[in-house]
Amino acid sequence: FGTGAFAGTGNGLANTITGGAGNDLLDGGAGSDTLKGGAGDDTYVISTGDVVVENANEGIDTVRTALANYTLS
Repeated sequence: FGTGAFAGTGNGLANTITGGAGNDLLDGGAGSDTLKGGAGDDTYVISTGDVVVENANEGIDTVRTALANYTLS
């Protein structure tokens, strides 16, 4: 993976979208998706059934959603 910013958008299937070292925008679209960030300051756009995977000390990340609630763990 490079160090540039990456914008990944899924479709109606269950996608796995993996970012890199840049400031990535990860949007799984419809479906139950797995979004994996990297070392940059990533933005996740989540919907029902999505899972965000992010390791400690890998940037300052943002989660955007229209859901009433979402649990980060």
